[in-house]
Amino acid sequence: MKARGSPPTAKALKFPGIVSPKQKSSPARGKSPRRTRHPTHEEIEFRAYRIYLERGGEHGRDVEDWLLAERELLKKYKRRQARPASR
Repeated sequence: MKARGSPPTAKALKFPGIVSPKQKSSPARGKSPRRTRHPTHEEIEFRAYRIYLERGGEHGRDVEDWLLAERELLKKYKRRQARPASR
């Protein structure tokens, strides 16, 4: 158990509806993953929840958390797209 006052982790909370992008199943054999230009709703949701936990679970800033998560992920996707694919 964590020290008193520290925010719980996503695993500890078993937050329903939140699945880490790492936990999602991989594509079927022989199929390459689809490259998207924008983060999925689930990725934004997961990152917004992590931001919420990182600042101590303070309520009332959900829209701010969502928008920050969206901005961070859009930057990440743009950086990935700018890099040439190595094959």
